[in-house]
Amino acid sequence: EAADEAIPAALLICLVPLAGQWRALDGEIGKLDKQILAQVRQQRAALRLTTIPSVGPIIAHATVAAIGDGRQFASARDFAAWLGLTRKTHDTGGKHRPTGHI
Repeated sequence: EAADEAIPAALLICLVPLAGQWRALDGEIGKLDKQILAQVRQQRAALRLTTIPSVGPIIAHATVAAIGDGRQFASARDFAAWLGLTRKTHDTGGKHRPTGHI
């Protein structure tokens, strides 16, 4: 390396321990990912969720942990509203009014 591209010694003193911590945390995250995947493989609902594009084991596991089997939602739209993806609807007196924020 050219002299002007070298990392100063004072900075290396800080970066070397941080790099070690980063590697250790990365290893721990890998272990947790494997545990979550093992749990998802035992949960039918979570496995089904992983068939949705962009839904991986972590999101599937968290969703099942938060809502269980989802029977508390009358429709998929109610679930989407609970997530904050769509507005909740309120029907009364023949009038259909969306409520809440997206």
